[in-house]
Amino acid sequence: MTTITRQEAINSTLLEILSTKHHLVEKNRVFINRFGCTAEELEKKVKESPENFEVWDTLMEWKSVLAMLVDVEKRLMELEHGEFSFS
Repeated sequence: MTTITRQEAINSTLLEILSTKHHLVEKNRVFINRFGCTAEELEKKVKESPENFEVWDTLMEWKSVLAMLVDVEKRLMELEHGEFSFS
């Protein structure tokens, strides 16, 4: 049986969160480079133009990435401030 310390568990969780954050930040950067604007700016453009389902679908994916990024940031802050428990 392998035994891990509390700090090793925290470090492992931190590494997982940071890896996820990096992935999401990169996806956001790809969207910004692709469209040359933020998700909010693209949403305004989509609402003002004729329906383009491909762009709309991509915008929904982008907004999902941003929502997940907010969640990851929250988890990171909780971990950094010791706001977690072990089950």
